[in-house]
Amino acid sequence: MEAPGRGQRRVTDDGHMAEFRDRELRAPVDFDGTVIDSSGQHIKARIGNLSRNGFCGSCSGTLRIGSLVTIILPELGPKEAQIRWALGPRFGATFRK
Repeated sequence: MEAPGRGQRRVTDDGHMAEFRDRELRAPVDFDGTVIDSSGQHIKARIGNLSRNGFCGSCSGTLRIGSLVTIILPELGPKEAQIRWALGPRFGATFRK
């Protein structure tokens, strides 16, 4: 099955409609970070890619879609982000502006 084209709509796994947008350029990375969830819990994370607007990674904790977190990244320090998707240990987030 082909990915939808830009501007096309599709149904997500949770039954909601989403508009497909071209993916932003991502830099593959492989480093450790720490996610601090809304309750203040520190969760070790492994970051797999990074872009100007967000990142993707995996962690041992459970992150809720839509939740606000702080990610502490090497050389970038703490950054606020919102969890956009989560599937098992994997997650993606966008940086808050």
